[in-house]
Amino acid sequence: MCAKLIFALMRWWFRADRLRLLAVHAVDELDTKARAQLGPRLYEIFCASYGALSSEVVLDEIVFKPGGYLAVWVDASGERVGFASAKVDQVELDGRPHAVLRVGSYFVPGHRGGTAARAFALLVVLFYRFTHPFARVFAGIETLNPVSYRLTVDMFALAFPHRELTAPGSMVDLAQALAGARGLNCAPDRPFVVYYRDPAVHERSLRSSRIMEDLDAAYYLTVNPHYRAGHILLVIVPFTFSNIIASTNPPMKRALRWLTGRRVQPPLLQQHGESTCH
Repeated sequence: MCAKLIFALMRWWFRADRLRLLAVHAVDELDTKARAQLGPRLYEIFCASYGALSSEVVLDEIVFKPGGYLAVWVDASGERVGFASAKVDQVELDGRPHAVLRVGSYFVPGHRGGTAARAFALLVVLFYRFTHPFARVFAGIETLNPVSYRLTVDMFALAFPHRELTAPGSMVDLAQALAGARGLNCAPDRPFVVYYRDPAVHERSLRSSRIMEDLDAAYYLTVNPHYRAGHILLVIVPFTFSNIIASTNPPMKRALRWLTGRRVQPPLLQQHGESTCH
């Protein structure tokens, strides 16, 4: 039911988009035949978008992750050109459960689907938020380059790290706990910068030189200067009702950032104990 509703909303939301949403699947409902039909092409898309990893890792841990949702896009000819996967994981921190969205989007070069993929992820976590009103809900978004970071922080009033905000200690702790849960390494003295043990190192060139003039993109390069070598900036988004509401209105978004910036004091990383990263 949730997958069908997300599909209907996405088809209406992006009805004029050049890419067409083909389907939204609940992974646990896909049988062996459906996985065999989807798997090979989605693995090709992943490798073209990110880099070569083993098919077993990609299909088991990204495409068909148990409990997750899978969205697939096609171009005008009907060829599958992109997909996004999203799942809400449970992460333990200080003895308390935290629900954290994990999302990844992958498109064949030349096809831009980042905005649609983020809308899909937003719907997944919103459904979880409103069906679990008392849960601590966050998104942990792995931004690979300045463009993906800029799209992410522009969508929300509060997202950490951010050039206008000092990350509270709780966000630093959650980022490191989440990295540990995902089996990621943390860069020394950069609590939000992570990398996989065997990263797919490749040239991640920017599509436009004008992005370098953007303040958020410039901040990303300051915080994560080695993104071309496989380093990833892990962005934590708190899905509180105030953040959800403020993110829908630019003046409210600016006001919440201003109020949060005045309230939060810089965290002392050494006070948070040893890192949980690998």
